[in-house]
Amino acid sequence: MATDEEVEAIIRAFLAGVARGATENFPTAEQAGKSIGRRATRGRSKKPDPVTRKVRKISAYQKAYGKNFKKVAPKYKKKGGGWKQNGFKRAQAEAHKLTKKEMK
Repeated sequence: MATDEEVEAIIRAFLAGVARGATENFPTAEQAGKSIGRRATRGRSKKPDPVTRKVRKISAYQKAYGKNFKKVAPKYKKKGGGWKQNGFKRAQAEAHKLTKKEMK
């Protein structure tokens, strides 16, 4: 077994090596030119790059279909608000039929 003095010397040497290794392997915030935070030590950037999303343009048909579907849906729903059997399918078909007529 090691004495208390030896244990303390080993711990000091270990901590000194860890501190020296951390500064050698990873750039400081000034060197990197930005704040790297704790996550840099785990190999990840601080924030993921934001993904640019295209905004979907809603067509005239889609607008008309949505309006017609909302108009027709209550016929195919139960009192509690759930769909009757095959209700959604039938409401969808009817809304498409009405929209097709409307778009002519």
